[in-house]
Amino acid sequence: MTILNKLQNYNWSQSIVENIKKIIKSKKGKNNGLLNKIQGSHDFIKNEFSKNEKLISQEEYYSKFRELFDVKNDILYYKPLNLKIIPKDDENQKEIILNKHFHGPEGIGKGQNNFHSYILSKYIGITRDDVITFLKKQPEYQLFQNKPRISTVGIQPKRPLHIIAIDTVDITNMKMKYYNYIFSAMDIYTGFCWFFLMAKHEASDSVKSLKKIFEYNLRFRDPTTRENMIANKQYDLPHMIISDQGSEFKSEFQEFLKSMKIKQKMQKSYTPQPHIEAVNGVLRNIIRSHVIRTGSKTLNHDIMEKLMKAKNTNTDPDSRTTPESLIKDYFSTNSDDMREHVRKKTAKKRQKSANKTRRYINQKLDKGDFVRVKLSNFQSGIRSLVKSGETKKIFIRFSPEVYIIEKVIEVKQSNFGFPLYILKDSQNRTILNVSGKKRIFQGSDLLKVPSMTHSHLNLKKINALNDVKGDRGSDLFIKPEEPVVQKQSKPQRVTKPKEDKPMSEWKGNEWRTFLINKEFNDEGERWIISDVNYSQKYKTFMVTHRKVGREDNDENNEIIPIDELLPLLDGGTPP
Repeated sequence: MTILNKLQNYNWSQSIVENIKKIIKSKKGKNNGLLNKIQGSHDFIKNEFSKNEKLISQEEYYSKFRELFDVKNDILYYKPLNLKIIPKDDENQKEIILNKHFHGPEGIGKGQNNFHSYILSKYIGITRDDVITFLKKQPEYQLFQNKPRISTVGIQPKRPLHIIAIDTVDITNMKMKYYNYIFSAMDIYTGFCWFFLMAKHEASDSVKSLKKIFEYNLRFRDPTTRENMIANKQYDLPHMIISDQGSEFKSEFQEFLKSMKIKQKMQKSYTPQPHIEAVNGVLRNIIRSHVIRTGSKTLNHDIMEKLMKAKNTNTDPDSRTTPESLIKDYFSTNSDDMREHVRKKTAKKRQKSANKTRRYINQKLDKGDFVRVKLSNFQSGIRSLVKSGETKKIFIRFSPEVYIIEKVIEVKQSNFGFPLYILKDSQNRTILNVSGKKRIFQGSDLLKVPSMTHSHLNLKKINALNDVKGDRGSDLFIKPEEPVVQKQSKPQRVTKPKEDKPMSEWKGNEWRTFLINKEFNDEGERWIISDVNYSQKYKTFMVTHRKVGREDNDENNEIIPIDELLPLLDGGTPP
């Protein structure tokens, strides 16, 4: 570790900095009391400058301080690199310095690494964490972020065919008479893929395609084992299948999985599966290459076999072998050594999956968190630029307004995927769709910010900078408050006036209406009435009361016969 790294890692508290400044200012060069306070904490200076690793005296130690440090305008400097030393516990000074450089010309467009490096070239005592915390609070920094996609919880299969991800690919643009879809599947452990043509987007077609996978996998077994498995109608079945909630993976397809004792976990249809989506992208590229090579858009079972071969013979950068080799090695023999070989080959891939789990925990959003929303989520103008690959035209990517997580919609245990979120604005108004229903947000569209920070740019200015016009640059929808329409009051019924009852004929409701919340004085204390009830034991109404200011409970309440209470009332008895 270099001397500079040691200096940066040292705990430069305000008291230590002040003590060093006093030593430097000392004319005689001796201040043993202060030296004793800080000498042990600065062993790195002794170790760095001791000749032949001999101990140095206090005078030599003091001299080294004079060589290394200086005081200018009451600020401590590290002389060799002319670095200002900022006390780590002086938050106000650090904030002033970071603000100065961030809003200066040197701070334009700098991210965490570049801004931290710049600060390191000027100061000692301001850490990387200080820089990151400061940047995350700046609206200008938040608005130009290009947030990486949130990773879902890492899927960690234990063996080939443990977990398979499936999807369907629309190929209606191929204009074939019979087939309109491809059933796409991937073994997450090895990366091996299966592609089968489908006529319809229905559950029955998905069942047929899944059965084709079971039959296809028999080729990986040795001839004797394969014959025995066919004779006994046995197959190498997956433990779990991951799919979206499309209709082609429900009803009949779900019943088939249950009959085969295969688990199924589902994602929201509008939440892409990162594993199979990547495979589908590769498949589309392979199909394009095939069309260019043959000059024909025709696909059939033999061609699909070739496309599978093309995909499964791609070398995986993590395992440095092909998915086809991995799955063949695993099933071609029951040798434990071979299975251990496959396990080692896939170790790096599994480590990446474990890392995704840790990243997910760090990226998780909770109720009450502050977020900005990607403009592409709610502006068609930005969304069209992203889809057309013209993101370079987008200067600002996130909303100028900060929103609050109102509710987290967790993923059900039987499903798989990302949590979803409902937001509200700073005025506590829930964000809605134009239809009036609560708008659902994915975590990948949200950027967590430390607080309700306000941008100097409004949406109108941001749309002008992004060159987005009209309705294509709309804001998130909040249903306007409807005016309160007062209902016309119904004409009151005219009732005959009742004659006043004498007090001797009053019942419980009449006594309560008259007495509750009335106060009176008794024995020098002020009391308040809370209830009136008839007592069968005493054959009279009893009044519950307590001292003014005390809670209404059994401990504080007392009772008194109504005849004894009435003379105590302010204003006397009722007429």
